[in-house]
Amino acid sequence: MLWKSEDVEDLREEVVRSVFAHMRADEEQEWDSLALAFETALGGKSASKLSRKFLSSARDSLPHWCMHAQLERLRGRLDDARKVYNTVLIASRPANNEVGAAQLWSDWAEMEWLDGKAEEAISITLKAANVEGQGGIALLRAKRNLEDAMRTVPSERWKDREAWVKMLALFELLTAKALPPALSVFDAHAPDSGVARESTAVAALLMVYRHSIVLRAPTPPVTLRERARAALDDYPSNSVIVAMVLEAEKGQAVAGYLRDIRGEGHHAKDVIRRAMDVWMGGWNGRWQLEAERTRTGLAIAVERSRTKGSAVLWRLFIELEVRAGDLQSAKRLLYRAVRECPFAKDLYMLAFDTLRPAFTARELADLGDLMAERDIRTRRGLDEIEVKEAEADSSSGSDTDGGDVELEQQASEYRRLKPY
Repeated sequence: MLWKSEDVEDLREEVVRSVFAHMRADEEQEWDSLALAFETALGGKSASKLSRKFLSSARDSLPHWCMHAQLERLRGRLDDARKVYNTVLIASRPANNEVGAAQLWSDWAEMEWLDGKAEEAISITLKAANVEGQGGIALLRAKRNLEDAMRTVPSERWKDREAWVKMLALFELLTAKALPPALSVFDAHAPDSGVARESTAVAALLMVYRHSIVLRAPTPPVTLRERARAALDDYPSNSVIVAMVLEAEKGQAVAGYLRDIRGEGHHAKDVIRRAMDVWMGGWNGRWQLEAERTRTGLAIAVERSRTKGSAVLWRLFIELEVRAGDLQSAKRLLYRAVRECPFAKDLYMLAFDTLRPAFTARELADLGDLMAERDIRTRRGLDEIEVKEAEADSSSGSDTDGGDVELEQQASEYRRLKPY
């Protein structure tokens, strides 16, 4: 799943939905996939309703059927997903060179494998390869047909080609009952470079993870650990690979290795990798122990010319100090952040929300004037935001503060009437 419920809880849902709706293209399903992932993170039946809406206008779109089947799998409704696969792949039987056909076959076989039905997964692979029978000859013909299918896929459709590679690797795993032959398939058919090669590396890692961790099949721990480390060297900003590294290092000398990969090293880190370092610092609930190391890494990042203009990094740094309870440090960072990122409205709004106790009314007014000078607008006036915050603070205060609040209100009323 691309997002979790906590990732979308503070978002304006209608605005996000409107963005996805306006970005849709006739022959591009990527935005529809993102829209479904967003609705899935929100929970409820809205994702299923949206998926059916997409299918109502694109009945023959195999990628949309693939999304719908994956949605049923995420909801734990495997029988409904099987109905989708049977209807689309068996009853209709699309050609293997159609866009999305390979992904449907691969996802179906993978689902059965993860559900503990290895023989069913093998049967599905034979059907995808247009091979009948169960003997050794049939297995060899199926492997040859799958290899032929992946060779005929154009280079621009690398996702379909990767689906055939995954299916052939899974077929090797299930028939040979060993992981090395499956991994050799990924190595032999990996693209030369680019996003396609990175995606193939992630697919290989996920197969090792599911085989050894999810299905608990006997596997040497070094298999996942070495491949994960090698992939991290090639793609240091990939969050899936970072998660695989953390999983592989459980029970090992993880502290020393994590210190190494979170260090500065010889290569400059980009924004994504810096964010990954912060995430690794909080892995396994140990963020308090790693807070100083995380703070040092962010301090270096916001000083370097390559990353100091990132509002994301500044916000991470500020949120770290807030979580550590040091509001004054967070306040000083905020002033530095708005100097480096003068048009990042989210940074200014932290002063009126999370950091409100650290700012005086005069300082907030100055920030409001600075926003006005830079033509940064808000849906509500800053005075309204301050009033609402003050009301929230007063309502949550103790009864002993009631007299002070009443005196302040009387003084404010006196100043209002003073000219008369």
